[in-house]
Amino acid sequence: MPPSSRKRNKGKERKAKKEAKLKVIKKMNLPKDLQTPWRVWALGSTRYCNHGFDEAVLNHAEHPVYKFIEACWSGGMNIAVLINSHQLYREVWDDGIYKKMMVDILTMIGTNMLLNEETNITWPTNAALTILGVEHGTFNSHYPATKVRDFYPGSRRDALKFFRKRISCSCLKKMHLDARKTFPKTGRCMSCNVEKERIALSVCSRCMVTQFCSRECQVATSSRHREDCDRYVMHEQYNKSRIDA
Repeated sequence: MPPSSRKRNKGKERKAKKEAKLKVIKKMNLPKDLQTPWRVWALGSTRYCNHGFDEAVLNHAEHPVYKFIEACWSGGMNIAVLINSHQLYREVWDDGIYKKMMVDILTMIGTNMLLNEETNITWPTNAALTILGVEHGTFNSHYPATKVRDFYPGSRRDALKFFRKRISCSCLKKMHLDARKTFPKTGRCMSCNVEKERIALSVCSRCMVTQFCSRECQVATSSRHREDCDRYVMHEQYNKSRIDA
């Protein structure tokens, strides 16, 4: 098939998917209180696929999980929002089914953001860290060590890997495989804040989170890092004790 024909066919395919999505949204006949930006991302702004998750809660603005996601989105999906939401939405945090719903919706949002390559990587990265915060009940800005290390620079490659593992469809498969060939694994030095390939960085052997590009940088920030290092270690020990119990 000539290149021009393939291009036309791909264009028709994209148009058909867009029209199918619009028909689904139109059929829903959603009221204004359900037409929020995060719902658009959850439903899929680039293609219509639920990635294997139940979308029922997306149509109930009074549902506790809906309100939680709304709060997370309006606050920028960061740790301060998680801390605040733990006080406001205790019924959600204390219910395992609700927590799973939260994670599922955030996974749909992060996945669809990655499918739209024009989206700033900060948003899907924040969605991933919010998911980890929900799953680990973390409210002091400390997540599992390796995840903090992976997401700190805002790596598209690591975000694709994170969300690809959590969806049942193959929507992110090609993008992730391409990213592995295109983007190196990167990290950021805590002292000079320079982003480098991870192979060029050393990691604190105690907390396994903070990275340094040189011995000089490690020494320069040792006093500042000590307090963070203690908190990381304490958090990891707490998580381990919960698992062992």
